Order: sequence, then C-alpha cells, then structure tokens
Amino acid sequence: MSEATCTACGAELVPGTGFCRQCGTPVAGATELPTAILNQTPDVTTQRLDPRTTHPYPERPAASSHPRASIPLPRSRPSRFQIFGIFVLAVLACVAIVQLVRSDSIHRLWNRNQGQVSRSLIYPGSRIVVDLNQDKGGVLQLTTEDPLDKVRDWYVANLKPDKVLTATMNSSIMRKDNVIITLVAESGRTTVVIKQTL
Repeated sequence: MSEATCTACGAELVPGTGFCRQCGTPVAGATELPTAILNQTPDVTTQRLDPRTTHPYPERPAASSHPRASIPLPRSRPSRFQIFGIFVLAVLACVAIVQLVRSDSIHRLWNRNQGQVSRSLIYPGSRIVVDLNQDKGGVLQLTTEDPLDKVRDWYVANLKPDKVLTATMNSSIMRKDNVIITLVAESGRTTVVIKQTL
C-alpha cells in the first residue's frame, strides 16, 4: 500500500484529507467530507431555567407580605416617671459639663501662672518685651529709658540679692534664691532680663 505524499513539501498525506497537514497545500482530486456535529437534535431552542438561591440559608418572607405588618402599633405615652428621669439625666449632664469646663479653665490658669515670673520684679515704668512661661519657670525681658545705676539701685533695694556681679561698666548680674536678673545698658536704654525657676 503506497502512502500519498505532498507534491510541495513531500510530507505524508493523511487519507481522506483535502490538504497537506504540514504545509497546507491543497491535494489535487481529493474531496474532504464535511464536519459532522454529533448528538445534534433538530430545531433546538434555548431553555430558560428557574432561578434558585445560592446561599444555604432559607429565605424569609418580606415584611410587607406578613399579615400583621400593615397594622400600626399603638403609641404609648411616656409616663411621668420617665419624663422625670429624662429631666434628672439632663440636669446631671449639664452639671458635669460645667464642672469639666471649670476644672479645665482652672487647670490652664494654674499652669499659666505656675511658670510666670513674679510681677513684683517688674521695674516701674518699664515696657515688657518678652514674657515666656515654662513648666519649670519663666523669663521676662523689660526695657526702660532709665540709666543702669537707677535700675540697679531699685533692684538691690527691692530684691535684696545675695550676690551682685558687675561684669562690665554697662552690665550687672544679680542673684537671689531662684531669681537671676541681668541688667544691660546700651544706646540710652537699660534692658532687664529676669529668669525665675520653680
């Protein structure tokens, strides 16, 4: 039995085919049978399937389908005891809010004054340039047009410092307990820096 070969590429031809499976050249004189569809039933139409749930839980009927769902429930009036209880709760809530605001305001005021330099150390007629309040003390810077000697004499009389250091002709440093005062004269003004620690 001789095998048929392709005239173009020389590949072996499969019997009953109309072209070469290797190069695609048509086989002269060969006729290929049409492709058959298996298990085909004539006049088949698409069928619609019934829907079904995909979750494992049973479906509950809708609220509107329940026979008692459309009947409105009677509204009961609150009793005097309930009204009195609501009133008492409202008053207690207001008192708690007021106490909270007052305690917060007092706490802020105490913290603000805690690190503040004593106001008795402000030289009369001076202008405040810097006023810093910190947790462990404060710093206050003042300026005045009075001469250095007058300002120094005022602080010596009022503060009564333990130590007085004249660093230069234009500066002095005084110390008393937790207060350090630095005086500097420059350009016709005297600058006072007060540092007070707690």
